[in-house]
Amino acid sequence: MYYFAIVHIYSCFIIRVDLLLFFLEKRRVQWFIDDFVCFLSNQRRISYEKEKMIRSVAFALIMAFALVVPTYAAETSNHIKNGFSPLANTVSNILDNNATTQTIIVSERQMIDQLLKDATITRKDLNDELTILSNKPETDLKKMGYTKAQIEKILSYNPGEDAYNHIFTPQGGVKAPNEATLSFRYGLGLNNTRRDVTIAYDMLWSKCPFWSFTDSFGVGWLAADKNSHRVLTKINSSSATVQYFDPKTDTLTNKYREVPMNDFSSSIVIGNPTLGEAEGDYGKHITGLTQISTQSGSYNIDTVQLFVAYGHSSLHLNVTADVSLSFNITDYAISFSPNLSVQQKIIAQGKHTFAYNNSNAVVA
Repeated sequence: MYYFAIVHIYSCFIIRVDLLLFFLEKRRVQWFIDDFVCFLSNQRRISYEKEKMIRSVAFALIMAFALVVPTYAAETSNHIKNGFSPLANTVSNILDNNATTQTIIVSERQMIDQLLKDATITRKDLNDELTILSNKPETDLKKMGYTKAQIEKILSYNPGEDAYNHIFTPQGGVKAPNEATLSFRYGLGLNNTRRDVTIAYDMLWSKCPFWSFTDSFGVGWLAADKNSHRVLTKINSSSATVQYFDPKTDTLTNKYREVPMNDFSSSIVIGNPTLGEAEGDYGKHITGLTQISTQSGSYNIDTVQLFVAYGHSSLHLNVTADVSLSFNITDYAISFSPNLSVQQKIIAQGKHTFAYNNSNAVVA
């Protein structure tokens, strides 16, 4: 995707500079048109230099339009697909039936409280964001995935009012809508060996958060042998999907989207799911699988330590903003850090060590 985009931008820049220099003199415009007509109609012969110029300009224009095609094709890899994510069923079967599955649960309110405590955002930031939302028509809020109760709460907001209290505190005898919570489950597949390991992870929002649109999650691992020496691994495959729900009925829809995955490290994958932009449905369920193995092909993995994190950007962002988590790897630990440039906070993180027993079964 990035290759085609760079080539396209560079090529268009060169083409436009050439054309600008060529047409800089107004007299040359008419000369070029006259010679181009003669070239096409073969009314009279033109010089070799002029014919070469005409062919060059024509080729430049053709390339300017042709290069748009691969760029567009690359950008559409994250489009919505019809059906139910087959990956979601696989991951659920692994985590639902594994006694070693780990679970982290956190609420949006806890996340906002931490952001305020760390001075990552201010009350004014929340006020400004809710003012923007309250000025949107109800149809737009529905498209963004908000429930009926949430929309009523948003539209009843008066600019200048404290947004935090408006959302999270009962007012006028009206109960505040139930808080959005995130459940993050992770664990190992049931068919692991001391060489091959399947890592499963599952993130489920209870509903669309009030302040949310751009999230990022990270999964890292460190494998070790029986002497606690690190075992180098490689990524064989990594994929994730986000399944969409209808906020009016809170039921699963027939739509899902693949999550762009960054596997630039042999010990970490990072995904950036698109939770909105789904015709009013909300991507509340994210599932993924990463399959790894020892780099040497040896069967000497004795423990696998997993590190997980979920980063949540609380305020409205430009769609081109980079929301990917940062990370640091040592021989003994993996840590994730938020992208502060987009007011991001890690709202869920955890680590757990899985070990093999004498029967080669994974135990907590």
